[in-house]
Amino acid sequence: MDFVTKTSASRFLIGPGASQSDVVAMTMLLSSSIWPSRPQLRRASRGKLHDRYVVGEISVHTLGTSVNAVGRNSTTLLMPLPELVADHIRDQMDELWAEAEALAITDDPDPA
Repeated sequence: MDFVTKTSASRFLIGPGASQSDVVAMTMLLSSSIWPSRPQLRRASRGKLHDRYVVGEISVHTLGTSVNAVGRNSTTLLMPLPELVADHIRDQMDELWAEAEALAITDDPDPA
């Protein structure tokens, strides 16, 4: 989970398959003082989350492997998506976020 310390991300959406120990570890990490403001952690419903998207404010990228496999092989592809596709993926992820179960305390007054 070292990758989360190398980002300015403010929202992390995990799937239902994450173990309880991983959820506790992520909650502890996201609650630490390394973050300018505390990021949010939520869990998506079963069968709803595709973990190969990295969604940013400006662009959306797709990974050539599952997030949990990044770094296991010498090659990992990270490809930007065309704007129209990126907008659609961003909208889908926002819907998933709104429906997801909150797992970590947040400083955000508007959790949706």
